Amino acid sequence: MRVPSKAAAAREAVSARLLVDASTLIRWWGPPVGIVRVEAEVIRHVLDREPAAVLCVFDTRSNQFRPLDRKIARLLIDGRAVVDTSLMPDPREIDRTRLRAAFTAIERKLRPLLRFRRILVCVLDEWSQRLPAPARPMGAAMVGLLLSRRLRARVTDGMGARRRLFRLDSALGRPVGLGRHDIILSAGADWGNKDAAAIAALKSKTGFRLVMLCYDLIPVLFPQFYQPRDVAVFAGYLGAALGFVDRFICISQCTAEDLARFAAAQGRREIDIRTARLGADAARSTAGARHPLSRGLLSGRFVLLVSTIEPRKNHALILRVWRRLAAGAYGGTAGFKLVFAGRLGWMTQDIVAALVKDTLLKRDVVHIASASDGELDTLYAHAAFTVYPSCYEGFGLPVIESFVHGKPVIASSAGSLTEAAAGLALCIDPADEDGWTEAMGRWINDPAYLAEQARRVSAQFSWPSWAEAAAGILAIARER
Repeated sequence: MRVPSKAAAAREAVSARLLVDASTLIRWWGPPVGIVRVEAEVIRHVLDREPAAVLCVFDTRSNQFRPLDRKIARLLIDGRAVVDTSLMPDPREIDRTRLRAAFTAIERKLRPLLRFRRILVCVLDEWSQRLPAPARPMGAAMVGLLLSRRLRARVTDGMGARRRLFRLDSALGRPVGLGRHDIILSAGADWGNKDAAAIAALKSKTGFRLVMLCYDLIPVLFPQFYQPRDVAVFAGYLGAALGFVDRFICISQCTAEDLARFAAAQGRREIDIRTARLGADAARSTAGARHPLSRGLLSGRFVLLVSTIEPRKNHALILRVWRRLAAGAYGGTAGFKLVFAGRLGWMTQDIVAALVKDTLLKRDVVHIASASDGELDTLYAHAAFTVYPSCYEGFGLPVIESFVHGKPVIASSAGSLTEAAAGLALCIDPADEDGWTEAMGRWINDPAYLAEQARRVSAQFSWPSWAEAAAGILAIARER
């Protein structure tokens, strides 16, 4: 086999085109959290500093990557627009019977007709935005008359402003012609957005390189925290991805080790695994402090837990701890509130029932389901401290965000959290209810001790910005 010369290799590196996948962001309707946050920040960096990079989306109707309009991408990451992706088939459907498969095929063909009202709303909204400024309120009023209650909720941000609506085909261009010099970076939730067989076939045909961020393997490691179908979809996609992903970028050493073990169990030991840090921006803490607190909260008088509410995040532990503190354990709650900032996820019935029916929890616990970036920064800026009791994490971004805002953290010792904490957080076993009760009681009732923890964080914490982190991820993606 002919070995390329150094000059040829250099020419190939120069001609390599970077495509950044936005398939998760384009489907998201709320404030960006978790994986969506990371994908959005990488895209923000591309928009700000990578004019030659191509933003793209995998269209499950054609199984092709299509370019995403940069202006619409900017609106998406700023929370000022949504794209209607309802015409794209769900690639996750598995184990269908023949009858169900037949009905699914019919439904896909009829989907434009079944969603006619939503398509019409998008068309009218796009039209109204092109009207002269004096006529736009009239166009917006017409659109408002056609919005269903569900769609109205989706397109209204936390401040009551309405986001712009776009059809999928207005946001996306013609399919990208891919080749062996192209590199696609996927930083999203691929298992929910793509069909593994379709990606493998496209890659085999065109020869592009695929780099994928790997956040964690929790559905495989702890299936009890998820619905069985979601576990099957995740495990099936990741297992297949071992055969067509050229490089994995893991967000922690813990995740890298979990992925290596998973690959070895699948008989694949020679996979390319790199690691990269996620980012955090200190500037947000200053901006957040200027926003007023809501829900009757007082500065420095509440404990904050930022996370989607789902079983793995261990909100149930914190509620048990709070009941004990409210009963007088370890000095009590001292009039503090407990704030849960995060949307409702899955398998949350017990948590929701407790927050509704328990008089104590109704008094002390504030749930903010859809906090914007500004609202979240306000909560971080004014919290006394934060807690993160997750049963397992691939990284633990809320721990870093707490440190960015100068806030001390009591975190779980599971998964990557001790890695993220880097000696600055108090880490406790997520099953140690007594330990959590004692620690939270002391931090609430000993202001001098809490202030010392905050001083340690401010003096010792250092972390890359999102721009630096995104640049590092792109650099790893480009490496040959």
